[in-house]
Amino acid sequence: MAEFVRKNKLLISGTFKPKPGQSGTPSAASVRLVYTDMSGAQTDETLSMTHDTTTDTWSALWDTNNCKGGEVFWVAWCTGGLVGSTQGSFAINANKANTV
Repeated sequence: MAEFVRKNKLLISGTFKPKPGQSGTPSAASVRLVYTDMSGAQTDETLSMTHDTTTDTWSALWDTNNCKGGEVFWVAWCTGGLVGSTQGSFAINANKANTV
């Protein structure tokens, strides 16, 4: 599992490609993150992703400052001429000095 240190801004990015024999391109994409915030509450946050037409990459920037640390679950999806999704998780590390 990938691990990142709290208080960083993470670039979440990816591409959406049709399966062989299919066609279409997304018109929008989003990523939803579910994590424990600094108050201990489960939080979910949805970010709109922007499209870089040069690289055909969709991306969003997430500030980890409100994440307490631990596992972050995510799902990314696209809509429009291509509909698809993928999911996973990663960890945010926050030691005792990294809690304020």
